[in-house]
Amino acid sequence: MVRVIFTAKLGMTRELIEALVETRESTPGIKPAIFRPISNGQRVRVTRVFANLDDVRGALARIQDRETPGKWLQFTQTIVRPVDRIRYLKG
Repeated sequence: MVRVIFTAKLGMTRELIEALVETRESTPGIKPAIFRPISNGQRVRVTRVFANLDDVRGALARIQDRETPGKWLQFTQTIVRPVDRIRYLKG
């Protein structure tokens, strides 16, 4: 499972969510979940589940190989990808 926490620029949370939803639709495989935590109106969390570690590596490689950044980048102040834990979900 990979989590990415976006902090939207002031007043741009709605636009950030719309851009993330648009990006979500073009994502192959299992679609990521998009959450807006109650505690902070500017934060948006995206969680994506992968079948194995190779799928995670492939997704990260696709992101890094893009020539143009996602549309959501213009609405984002900071992006954090916590890597403090790895969860294994038995399926």
